[in-house]
Amino acid sequence: MSANRFMLEGPSYQDQFSEDEDEDVVRAIELSLQESKGKDIYIGDLEFHQNDEVEILAQVLEESTLSYAELSTSTEGSELKWWKLFKEFNPSVHTSKGTSWWRKSSKRCNTLVCDVCEEQISSEWLRCTYWGQTVCKKHISDGTPCCCACSRFKIGDVKYITLSDDRQLCPDCRYTAVMDPEDCKPLLDEVHRFFKGLNMKIRYYIPILLVDQEEIIRIHKKSVLGSTIYEKFELDAVNYVSESIQRGENVEVVKEVEQLPPGCKVRAVLLLYGFPKLAIGSTLAHELMHAWMRVQGYRGLALNIAEGLSQVMAHKWLEWQSFTGNDYMKGTSEKAQFLRNLKEFMKDGIERRYSEVYGHGFREAKWAVERYGLIYTLEHIAQDSLTSKMYSNRYLDEGPSYESYHLSEDENEDMVRAIEFSLQESKAEEIYPGEYPQIDEVEELAQALEETTLSSTDLSTSTGGRELKWWKLFKELNPFVRASRSTSFWRKSRKRCNILVCDVCEEEICSDWSRCTYWGQTYCEKHTSDGTPQCCSCSRLKIGDLKYITLNDGRKLCPDCHYTAVTDPGDCKPLLNEVRRFFKGMNMKIRYYIPILLVDEKEMIKNVQKTSLGLTVYDKSELKAVTYVSRSIQKGEKVKVVKEVEHLVEGRKVKAMLLLYGLPKLDLGATLAHEMMHAWMKIEGYEGLSLNIAEGICEVIAHKWLEWQSFTGDENINGTSEKAQFLRNLKEFLKDGIEKNHSEAYGHGFREAKWAVERYGLRCTLDHISRTGKLPE
Repeated sequence: MSANRFMLEGPSYQDQFSEDEDEDVVRAIELSLQESKGKDIYIGDLEFHQNDEVEILAQVLEESTLSYAELSTSTEGSELKWWKLFKEFNPSVHTSKGTSWWRKSSKRCNTLVCDVCEEQISSEWLRCTYWGQTVCKKHISDGTPCCCACSRFKIGDVKYITLSDDRQLCPDCRYTAVMDPEDCKPLLDEVHRFFKGLNMKIRYYIPILLVDQEEIIRIHKKSVLGSTIYEKFELDAVNYVSESIQRGENVEVVKEVEQLPPGCKVRAVLLLYGFPKLAIGSTLAHELMHAWMRVQGYRGLALNIAEGLSQVMAHKWLEWQSFTGNDYMKGTSEKAQFLRNLKEFMKDGIERRYSEVYGHGFREAKWAVERYGLIYTLEHIAQDSLTSKMYSNRYLDEGPSYESYHLSEDENEDMVRAIEFSLQESKAEEIYPGEYPQIDEVEELAQALEETTLSSTDLSTSTGGRELKWWKLFKELNPFVRASRSTSFWRKSRKRCNILVCDVCEEEICSDWSRCTYWGQTYCEKHTSDGTPQCCSCSRLKIGDLKYITLNDGRKLCPDCHYTAVTDPGDCKPLLNEVRRFFKGMNMKIRYYIPILLVDEKEMIKNVQKTSLGLTVYDKSELKAVTYVSRSIQKGEKVKVVKEVEHLVEGRKVKAMLLLYGLPKLDLGATLAHEMMHAWMKIEGYEGLSLNIAEGICEVIAHKWLEWQSFTGDENINGTSEKAQFLRNLKEFLKDGIEKNHSEAYGHGFREAKWAVERYGLRCTLDHISRTGKLPE
């Protein structure tokens, strides 16, 4: 596997190409980019640019009968390797004339041809960039079969399936279509497991019924994909699909009547039958979110809030399919590739929807969930009924809302200045070789503020007769920039004017220096080795009079990281349960007792011969006993520990897991997920793997666990407090550390494994590793 594949995020081509063949690769990539960047809707009869080379080649290919196996067919003596490469970039583009690939080549040369009627387009037309179809607009209403799931029109002799309610299904969507209640049961179990992984298990029996479009329209007076029937809904019975029979290209159904139980908060969930499992699954996740909120007592919600949150769950379920999707979606086959494309097509449909309720509601709810976490967002809804004012226009600027301000023209300038400062703060380079540009206005303001004693609560302090509303806005955009001189914000303002000042020693920097863009620290390089305390988790250097905590092994913890630090085995148990729930949600439950031991750095170095955050002890290890931390005692700014000896049991595949104590829950949880994946692979019989594959897969799991914290994180990471905001920043800091690791095993290994998992799914990747010992290519 190519070591730098993560740079391309595509297939690897390890052949040694000649200069001409290199041009073939470039041509394939250019055509692939043209394929992906086509416009959705194009009005008029404007022709494509003339390209003689492609036109000649298209003409030769139009006259040929090139098939999948005939990739070595030559034109004028040159092998068509560019076509093979294009096929790997675009596996769903067929070579048969029925799918009009050659007409597409011709289209790009001088004419625009409809894929349905194969005639030159001279009026309005549409293009779907996902499936590469260009059609006359008239085919929308002239009876041309269109798949009800993927929206592709019938082309050539492709046989579409007609459902009992006259909807059409293409062969690709029919392959995984849910036609019977029996087909729905495994999917229902999967969605229930998804909710359980979010700690939102539905402990309430709800009938799940498949119905046809006629029944949906009878109940709701319009066509919808799904519906949740509440207790006040005046519906006594539903005609549901109990069995389906396919006869040739037609599907017939057998219906039965289900009497709905009265008095239940949720009487039933209705799903439109005949859609692929991906579409039915996302609809089921949407409707079960409605049911969960109803059972939990969420009432009187605005429609855009209820539907927006349910759309967030549907979107998250589709994302989760990369890890937990069924066997149809995994692998390198064309059908698996189509299902991955269908998943992206459906996600894109949710993200770009224009509906006020489903579109804007989704974007507002997604912003809130990503910023505050799902649990806190739901708690806020339960407490305040979450009126629409909370989210008013927030999705547009993806930042804080300032609805209480009525800004004058001068104050609008203040807001612009605050945002500019914020952007400078986030976009500053790691190392800047020269001085910041001179800005007189900012320099004068910084000097005035330097002479004051402005605190974080003195937001009404004025300078030059003007209220510092821009500072309040900057504070909301940058909640961790404090106004006290100890955090050197004013020095940062002055830095940007004419000098560069160290945040640690508060002296002008005249030699090498470093900058951390995450925490906004700029410091002399010498402070990394002169004994200045540095947090062992977030890597921030001690500034001013902040009190750092000293652990028994000499490591330092900043106050923010110490707030959620795990120093006792008792603190570790809830975290262990959360990681196990995370694995169970991926259908990778570990049914094996493994001792989890917290150790200090000295014990870790003794067993690993280097500093490490965690260690999985296998059966072949000669380690007999471990000195672990059984209890910690904090006295002032120092932490002392009580140690005990744990004798490891021989004969187990995994004898123990060692974790470095004193790290924040986020850091320790990611380490635990990493080591738990090592243990899972050992128990499942993955032996003899190369270091970069084993560590790469485990880093993917740790990275995914950090991502999952937006949904399942504890109350510390959810909310609007400064501590919650710090933990969200720490999560991004840890994720960034995994993504940008330069190590061959942990860095390159992670990026290669992540590429494989995103392309083929976790289960398929693991199956391939089990068979071959390598990542799929």
